[in-house]
Amino acid sequence: MKSFIQVFKNCINKKIIVIFASLIVSLDRLILISMFPLIITIKRKEDIIVLLYILLFFIVGEFFNIFVNYSLEKHGEKHKKVLKLNMLKSFENIELKEFESVDFKNKIFVVNNYIENYIKISKDCYKTLINLFLALFVLLIIFYINVYMFITYLFVIAFILYLKNNQLKASKDIWIKYMENCKEHNIINNILIDKKHSNERKIFNVFNFYNKIFLHKYDDAINENLNDAKNRLKFDFLYEVSNYFLVLFMLIVSLYLYNLGSINISYFYLLNSGLIVITEIIGTELNKISDYFNFTNGINLYHEFITKKKLVKKDVKLSNYNIEFDRVFFRYPNSDEYIIKNFSFTFEFGKNYSILGRNGSGKSTLIKLLLGLYRVEKGNIRIGGVDINDISLEQKSKIFSVLFQHPKKYPFTIFENITLEESQKGDLDIDKSIIEFVENFNDGIDSYTSINYKNNVNLSGGQWKNIFFNRVFLRKSKVFIFDEPTSNLDPFLELEYYKNIQDKISGSLNIFISHRLGIVKYTDIILLIEDGNLIESGTHNELISYGGKYFEMYEIQKSIFD
Repeated sequence: MKSFIQVFKNCINKKIIVIFASLIVSLDRLILISMFPLIITIKRKEDIIVLLYILLFFIVGEFFNIFVNYSLEKHGEKHKKVLKLNMLKSFENIELKEFESVDFKNKIFVVNNYIENYIKISKDCYKTLINLFLALFVLLIIFYINVYMFITYLFVIAFILYLKNNQLKASKDIWIKYMENCKEHNIINNILIDKKHSNERKIFNVFNFYNKIFLHKYDDAINENLNDAKNRLKFDFLYEVSNYFLVLFMLIVSLYLYNLGSINISYFYLLNSGLIVITEIIGTELNKISDYFNFTNGINLYHEFITKKKLVKKDVKLSNYNIEFDRVFFRYPNSDEYIIKNFSFTFEFGKNYSILGRNGSGKSTLIKLLLGLYRVEKGNIRIGGVDINDISLEQKSKIFSVLFQHPKKYPFTIFENITLEESQKGDLDIDKSIIEFVENFNDGIDSYTSINYKNNVNLSGGQWKNIFFNRVFLRKSKVFIFDEPTSNLDPFLELEYYKNIQDKISGSLNIFISHRLGIVKYTDIILLIEDGNLIESGTHNELISYGGKYFEMYEIQKSIFD
């Protein structure tokens, strides 16, 4: 009920004139019904003038109808914009583990469906209330004409409501079921048209394979939807046929009363046309109300998102930028195994660190914990003595600059892909490597990288690599983190890369994550992770002298080139 009131308030938005106009629009059927006696007995000139006034009223009513629809569309778009903006803002307060859950993705789908249909819901709210007013007015007219007919009307309406309720039960959640049935074949369809899969589609000639899967999934979805439709159509048929019989029944009763002389011809018309109006309202408006209550789940989830507990917003004063891991344990949601186990270490500001380990050892997870993307299950992570959870997201973005293993390409301009924010070009120090390759483009650094825009450019892997590096170094951060930054570079480019960044990362805390040893030459301290445990730490020479796992890893990689 709270959800209904909320939407209704949004619909009204203090625009009383829209409500007034809606009432005028709804009166056209009432006036037509009430004027019927005059129409069938028209004899005088004055009556013709009255009819002209009625015609004028209908014309004015049509203009009001246009005005109402325009107003609802206009204010609906405004509220839709606010809903989307609030939804986007709420994502700041959602932890990464929620984004990765299937339940969260389903909630997002429901909420987006609600937002996209917000204008339709708003219009339906208005029209439902106006039509309920119309139905009530018709019932009052029937009561005035004949009390017994009024009571008969109530029984007939109750029976219609009963039939309509059964019809709605049969179609309950039909849209959700339909989308669930279509989900799998939509996934296959996206694979067939997505640019990211184009190379392998061609090379491995997977069209026949995917076409068969698509048809199979599509047929399954169609069969499921047809079964649901058959069940629903049974009740639709019963409802429509029953409506005809009820109208016929009321026609016979009113005809009987007319023959008895209890009602005249105009009242006879009013009684029957009034029932048609009411059954029409019940049929259409209950469908809308049913649709609305299907959307209430979206409304409730929307309010759940925007009322989430706000994450820390205020900046805190840090005494230094040393990072301390204190007996940290962590495991991913829905997992019983700890990926990080009793990890303790202090990273000192001004030094370079390498975190080494095999794939899946927990290296990247440590960084996600440090950035606050996940919360530790046990232990603490502190920066300058302050718990990481007490530092705002905005302050973290100033402290950290990260090059992830798989940095994202955004469908924006080259400049926007570098800055990821609104900035003036003159205020930024764009690397010459970017300036050189954008000179060949018509729009230069303002060229779009997405095929969804005209005059877009197709960048090479190396050009994207330059963009990603510039994205990181553009921020004058205190802590730089590089997660497998050279994983797809050849040894020559890897060496050149490490040489080029030395000046850019001086005077900061720098953490390199890798399973290759090329970086160790440029780092002060090496950490070796195995199964979530810190098993060795020290300089290259210290770890070689120790003769442990690091020495073994070094010898294995060395033997590849011997």
